[in-house]
Amino acid sequence: MFQRFFGRSERPDKGAGALPARLTFDGFLRTSPGRLLLEWEAEAYDELTVDVFGSCALQIGMPELNTLAENRMQSKWLIELQSAVSVSADVLSGDLGCIVAAPELLPIADESMDLVTLPHVLELSPNPQQALHEAVRVLEPE
Repeated sequence: MFQRFFGRSERPDKGAGALPARLTFDGFLRTSPGRLLLEWEAEAYDELTVDVFGSCALQIGMPELNTLAENRMQSKWLIELQSAVSVSADVLSGDLGCIVAAPELLPIADESMDLVTLPHVLELSPNPQQALHEAVRVLEPE
């Protein structure tokens, strides 16, 4: 099978011409298709959140993508998932407050948020059920 794809019978060695290491999600986001995905997601989040009303909105993870950019709530927060915070320009400009925490254990009061977005949190979380449970816990009823 290797020969069918690469035109030779043996695998390349680790030297020059070797196949690249496995691409991480962060690495993918730096590629052209990854940047296109971020642009598409930004447009989709803008459309979905622009008319959601309330007082507090929360984005969990993915600071590269401001999912609350077009939302008009007064208080917007970002849960950063790593201690080495690499926040976007929106956070630095004061549009979003930033908290470093795990999505499975949010330091947010019960029923205190009107909107919660989880861009790629569930597929990247080691415990997606607990992350979703925490997002539901902090949302106001109905």
